Amino acid sequence: MIDDRIYFIEQGGFFYKEKEEKKYIYSNDPEQLNNLGLDENFRKQFDIKLSDKIKNCNILNLYAAKNVKAYNFVGLASYKGKVIEILPKIMKQFNNPEGIKKDDFDETIKNMSKKLMFMLSYIKSTDIYSNGMANQKLLTSPFLEVFILLYAKKLHALLLAHFKNSYRIIEDNLPVLKGKILWNKQIRYNYVNRHKFYQEYEEFDENHLMYIIFKTVSFYLINKTTLSENKVLLSQIISILENVDTYDLEESDFKKIHFDRQNIIYEEVFNLGHALYFEKIPSITKAENDFFAIFFDMNKVFEEFIFRFASAKFPQFNLHWGGRENIFKNDNNKNDNNRQFIEFDITKKNKNNKKYLKIYDAKNRLSNAGNKIDSNYIYQMIAYMTISKAKSSCLIYQGIDNENDIAPLNVDCKNGTKMTIEKKHINIFSNGKDKGKGKDKDKDKGK
Repeated sequence: MIDDRIYFIEQGGFFYKEKEEKKYIYSNDPEQLNNLGLDENFRKQFDIKLSDKIKNCNILNLYAAKNVKAYNFVGLASYKGKVIEILPKIMKQFNNPEGIKKDDFDETIKNMSKKLMFMLSYIKSTDIYSNGMANQKLLTSPFLEVFILLYAKKLHALLLAHFKNSYRIIEDNLPVLKGKILWNKQIRYNYVNRHKFYQEYEEFDENHLMYIIFKTVSFYLINKTTLSENKVLLSQIISILENVDTYDLEESDFKKIHFDRQNIIYEEVFNLGHALYFEKIPSITKAENDFFAIFFDMNKVFEEFIFRFASAKFPQFNLHWGGRENIFKNDNNKNDNNRQFIEFDITKKNKNNKKYLKIYDAKNRLSNAGNKIDSNYIYQMIAYMTISKAKSSCLIYQGIDNENDIAPLNVDCKNGTKMTIEKKHINIFSNGKDKGKGKDKDKDKGK
């Protein structure tokens, strides 16, 4: 029986396990997906399920003219008894016409998952799209640690920004009056003990149910994860909630939490924590309508990672993420909707931030194998440098190594302006065997 787990490649084909389960085969043949149960009707229903979280999702294009593609998003989904993982583009370079041995394939996926988590550890603003699920079993999956990381990162950021106490209603029989006397119980319990007041009062503290759930889930996950990054984040969450109780949670505890405008920001991470605590990470199930999905836009992840990683490693370069410039400098139209702008991924400026020194453009794709820059990107970078008045630019691609880095391309414009365009590769998903090249890559990133 063919394994129901299918590994799609972002902007590529897919891997599936051979019947003998000794190796994984790469294919871009839509007909093979029929054999795996992923027909056109499946794709449409799959996209409809995702559409409430991701506008115009259309993640799986199963019937393209020549091949099969998964667009932009990377992540995992379980639907109708099928488990689908969409991996970064770089996985396509591991394609072997004869297939990949199962152990080698599993090791590659495991390594890729760790590198993906390394990237996500730098990300602060990229949206995570997820849907809830029910009645599913824990899956020992490369993405399990990613789920824990996403939970820990998001909750940690929310607690740092929004942690606050809340009013809790308490009933107690006390010798001091703090609130409203409950007369029925006062007469019942204090007919003799007239020095006491059976009362109801509000106490302002952080020990309320939602924080109790977050702390309990975090304790549970810190014993599940094997990655130091996850353990550090979860330990910090537990430290923030040091005055909060913990106890064994039931489904009924989660159902008591109702979200409104004051706590809606916690809803997504709350649902993910619920799924993790009750071991509902998606697996192959008999319930065909069970659905779970978690995706993130790899284009945004790659771009932000490049910026934050480079900024942390080379703080002296004064890098800026994003930014835009008006194409027509003499356009004084104050209405931005009618003005023409060009947007940059990453820029390097001088100390007073008034002058662009270099423009970086992150390309979440595999570059051509030749020692050249695509002509379209040459035009793009010339346009960027012309408008920003920077004299240097760099295209940054995914890559297993930096063999396809090229010497700077010098452009002499007719107006006498000289520009330089570089092409660099960052080996985020390397298998660890090219450590020397990784060092060279870091040096190149600083230039």
